[in-house]
Amino acid sequence: MSRETCCARIGGAIVMLGGPDRKIVVDGKTWRFEMHPYCGPMLLREDGEPRKSQFGYATKKFWDAVTFWAQQGERVDANSICLWDAPEELEWEWRGRKKFVIPKQLPPMPPRNP
Repeated sequence: MSRETCCARIGGAIVMLGGPDRKIVVDGKTWRFEMHPYCGPMLLREDGEPRKSQFGYATKKFWDAVTFWAQQGERVDANSICLWDAPEELEWEWRGRKKFVIPKQLPPMPPRNP
């Protein structure tokens, strides 16, 4: 059975298998995971087995990167390295109790009619 297979029927049970192994690079660190089509990403150890702790070991940057990668079409190269584009950093400003995004460049103003 191929590792690309999602589900297998064994006797009367259906076994959910993970997707292909992937690697994603975040701030110079390479994370290994498999992307299951129903359950999402599962972190792997170097030997390819699932980590015992899925959330305690990973950082928010890893989960954000996997989210961006999935939203951008799950592109991978020939070595199963995930290709993703980080969004541009946004500047925030507090005005009273509300937080507003400050655009880096304001759009041009429409011409005024005299």
